[in-house]
Amino acid sequence: MTQVLNRLVGHSAFQRMARYQNAAFGLWAPHVYAEYKKVYNTIHSNLELPKNFPGIVFTAAAFNFGGDVWTFKHRDSLNWAFGWCAITALGDFDATRSAQIILWELKLVVDFLHAATILLPSAVITHSNTPVAYGDVRTSFTQYTAGAIFCWVENGCRTEEVFEKEDPEGHTKMQGGKSTAYIRRLENFSTVDELLAKV
Repeated sequence: MTQVLNRLVGHSAFQRMARYQNAAFGLWAPHVYAEYKKVYNTIHSNLELPKNFPGIVFTAAAFNFGGDVWTFKHRDSLNWAFGWCAITALGDFDATRSAQIILWELKLVVDFLHAATILLPSAVITHSNTPVAYGDVRTSFTQYTAGAIFCWVENGCRTEEVFEKEDPEGHTKMQGGKSTAYIRRLENFSTVDELLAKV
């Protein structure tokens, strides 16, 4: 399995897609991207872990093959609630009748074309795909970072259990701040005016 994964992350097509997803993330969500970069740099300076794609802020990648790739209605609850994942649709399919992406809370059904990329807060937006039509082939490439990695970094590069044991006072303070932590995180989301000012 390791050889297969090494071939995939080493393939120039996936390296280009990973860089594109990373650049789009940095463009459309610069503050959230900065948090990802900080977390990525912290874990790689504390742990000897392989890097899927050097210079990319996402810590995980999923290669969804099989030709009939679509998802049921779900949220990626293990991803960071304030983060985004990047999904690129691949294959030979008619996006007007097959494998459209549905964003349930937004009441949108989007034609998700081959080679199109969506950046999605997948832990909080319920999403799915319409089934792949007969004769169509659809696969996908996704990058994301699990929420537990953000928690580990915020806990001083340790689990919550170890944090509580080593620093009970700090742990209590962290627990007390959880009810309002989302306010600081929401400030990471950019406004349209802020994004346009950079153009």
